[in-house]
Amino acid sequence: MDEDSCDESDENMEFDTESCTTTKEDVKKAEKFNKFRVHAKDLISKTERHKPLYLANTKITKVGDDSTASESSSEKSRPFEFNDPRFNYDVILAKGYKLLKKMGNGAYASVFLSESVANPEEKYVLKISIGEERISDTQNEYDILTSLDMFSIPKVHELIIDNDYFYSIICMDYSNVDQNVMQYVTTYGSLTEAEAKLAMKELFTTLEYIHSLDYAHRDVKPDNVLIKITPPDNEDGPRDVRILLVDYNIGKKAKSFRFSNIEESKDGEAGKFR
Repeated sequence: MDEDSCDESDENMEFDTESCTTTKEDVKKAEKFNKFRVHAKDLISKTERHKPLYLANTKITKVGDDSTASESSSEKSRPFEFNDPRFNYDVILAKGYKLLKKMGNGAYASVFLSESVANPEEKYVLKISIGEERISDTQNEYDILTSLDMFSIPKVHELIIDNDYFYSIICMDYSNVDQNVMQYVTTYGSLTEAEAKLAMKELFTTLEYIHSLDYAHRDVKPDNVLIKITPPDNEDGPRDVRILLVDYNIGKKAKSFRFSNIEESKDGEAGKFR
């Protein structure tokens, strides 16, 4: 009898059966690991391609080093840090904006309150992404935002694409609503039932409007809903609740959701996203 077989008549049947089962599992694990290894190599390759850019925009300064005296005033005075070694504050200044404070941070972008260098009275929100691979997402978000017009959706001022440093920046009007739901609840505690109803009504109204134009946000969550609650004019009056739905970088526009009759949807294109 073949020693490698898992014949039930073998006196070591239990051992061999487990061995065969383990081999099948190992094959699956090996396939999964190989896929991961290919993905990891791809990421490493991309990192190596951009390594000169990382090094060019990253300053490593020792404590007490005389070179600190030659740092630009912008590097000295900025009250925040950017979570990407490629970030160069002078690039933002060159585009005409001075960063004032960080408002939020995501997986692929950071959001800052800023002011115009030419006119400090003008305040804007900058959503800054770095990396060639992020430009298409930023362009997509800009295209969606310019197609929407509602009080609970950010108003776009301009789109900035820097192909030298691979910066993609969406400049939006500042609406004085700068805390998301998670931040608000952490700071002030839970909303009252009345406040929650008003917030959800605004959110559903906003989504209804977006869907009416065949767009889907696809990332609605507390982190992407900014909220501001202001006290009433008098003690007995209701508190004013305002929300702003943000972050449309993975949003999509559907080809169509509406059909005049059922025959039009037989081609399989119904509700498909571009």
